[in-house]
Amino acid sequence: MGYITYPRTSGSKKDIKRAQAILVLIEQLLLSFNPSDLSLLLTLVSRIGWANLPPALRHKLLQLLYYDLFRRINARKVEDAKAHRSTVNIITKALVDVAFTLSNKTAFDEAELPLHEYLTASGHWAVLLGQKVNPVHYSQDLLIFDNGIHVILTAGMSRGKYDTDQQKQIRAAARLYDTDTLQALKAAHKQGMLVTLNLLADYIIKGNTDMGYDLEAIPKSLMEYHSARHEVLKLINPFNPSAHANNLPQQKIHRGKNISFAFYLTTLIRESALSFWVEDSQTRGTECRFLTIQLISIARIFITQRREPTLLAWSEEIESALIEFFTTVRVKRVTNSSPRLYLQKEAEVLAACIKQELLQHTLSSNESMPLLTACPTAMLDIVTKLPNLESSENEYIEFL
Repeated sequence: MGYITYPRTSGSKKDIKRAQAILVLIEQLLLSFNPSDLSLLLTLVSRIGWANLPPALRHKLLQLLYYDLFRRINARKVEDAKAHRSTVNIITKALVDVAFTLSNKTAFDEAELPLHEYLTASGHWAVLLGQKVNPVHYSQDLLIFDNGIHVILTAGMSRGKYDTDQQKQIRAAARLYDTDTLQALKAAHKQGMLVTLNLLADYIIKGNTDMGYDLEAIPKSLMEYHSARHEVLKLINPFNPSAHANNLPQQKIHRGKNISFAFYLTTLIRESALSFWVEDSQTRGTECRFLTIQLISIARIFITQRREPTLLAWSEEIESALIEFFTTVRVKRVTNSSPRLYLQKEAEVLAACIKQELLQHTLSSNESMPLLTACPTAMLDIVTKLPNLESSENEYIEFL
């Protein structure tokens, strides 16, 4: 033994000692599997302060855990396949916990990267997001680690981090992914390398009478994932849930145009989609007129700056406008309808969800559009043409 080395640099003395003990156990397990050594190793892994380790030592340790040891244990020839699968699954959960522990929540939120991209950016492993062939039915997301670990991402009001009903999630995956991805997912499940992770388990708070989510603590980037968006939005109050298309409010027709429209906040299966309905009126002070003016202003800024904005740039500007929209009381013309007002964090969540739906719709549509594709303004004279502030209640914005 003795081929595993580690740098003797600064860091938490206690955590460095734990790391050194883990290195010794890895060396022993690579030579000969011993359940007691594995149990002790997993205990140390759960207690170590990864952020306190010198970078070189941390990277070396993670490489040995995620690749050398994980592959060696997974490839063991055993008589009791069920017990072996259980062992591999325990290790899989421990490794996934480490990956998420190393994803500092503050840095993750500031980076505004999707979780899989942020995990990959750490340099310790490569993580892909499973590509869907049926994006309309996206009740889950799938992370694929380069060592074979598969993580189905879900969200729910449960403090349990890992869901035990994996068969249900695999059946749902059958509607989402291509044949190769689905077969790899089933193989990972059979080998114990599949876990179902509740993204919101760490953000649940309990009130006097009910439970909710700590919106201040949830990283904005988690809104990238459909299950998290749908779950958080259900608890934002007041909130306008959209029913199935057959139950939508009756739309008025004026000169062949609908008088109401919706922002889709989630496009989970249509029967359970959530949307925010805005009555279509250009009367001064109404919600629709505010949004119209905001979009006109954004377009004018792009033109005056001689920019060819990308789809991503448009969505970022729209997101900022929506935050202002959701935090400002506006006139509602519908009978017995109160003005809607949201807290700052609620507004940020709503705006982030709409932004994600805009971006993901273009990526999943038949005519997919890359996020960095230039999307110039169609009406170049919008800089000189001003909206008619005297437009009547039932008229769309007219330009002078």
